[in-house]
Amino acid sequence: MERFIGFSPDTLTQNALRLRISFFKTGRYFFVEKPCNISLEASTAAEGESNIVAELKKNLGKNELQIFGIKTPYAVNFIDKDVSGLCLISCGKEEATYLRNLNGSELIDYEFLFLSKGDKEEKSFFIDLPMLFDKEKNRAIVSHRYGKKCSANFECLESCAGFSLWKVKTKFLRQHQVRLHAFESGLRIVGDAIYAEEPLPRLSEFKKRYKKFDDEKPLYDSIALHLASISFKDSDGENIFVKSDLGKKFKTMLSKLSFKCVDEI
Repeated sequence: MERFIGFSPDTLTQNALRLRISFFKTGRYFFVEKPCNISLEASTAAEGESNIVAELKKNLGKNELQIFGIKTPYAVNFIDKDVSGLCLISCGKEEATYLRNLNGSELIDYEFLFLSKGDKEEKSFFIDLPMLFDKEKNRAIVSHRYGKKCSANFECLESCAGFSLWKVKTKFLRQHQVRLHAFESGLRIVGDAIYAEEPLPRLSEFKKRYKKFDDEKPLYDSIALHLASISFKDSDGENIFVKSDLGKKFKTMLSKLSFKCVDEI
């Protein structure tokens, strides 16, 4: 049975919103599938803007939340507001401490998918670049002197129509890590307005005889970066692997670009 958590209009978005729960252990933790342009927690929200964790705290008495056994929700993994994908949330402080310690010890595996403009001769590679995040400028830089260590494995899944779909695996997730590492590797994530400054594709750019309109919208809403899976061993000793669906709009974009691997990811 699929589970969802509902949010009222004018809280996270102007309209009512239902977020899918991918997996949960009652009283311990649960996974929410977050769409792009919604904040998980206060650190990524604009001033006065709400976020998933804050709204959960306000609505703990709702019947649909009772099954999860939430006492006080805490976000475990970091995810940018404009990035879609999995959010791991603990149901209480004790579980949050355990899971955050796992994260700090690089015992949680994260896997991303992203779309880049252009191709790269090297189809798989490892990158290890320490990074420093500037909160005032809202961007990260490589700093071998002051930066914190972070690394990732990149693998190209398919190239098509002048674009490439990549998978990225990392064991520790820092703010803008995948964006910065991709950019430093020569990959331009489409929709990334901070590093690559690569616009999202429009249908008229690659489809012949397509009538172009002045108000033509891009094929996606935000940066084409998705946190696709999270895996770890929990305090019960159980190996947890949770996968997040790319979402209809992301899949539609890939289909319009003629990618063949859409149904396999």
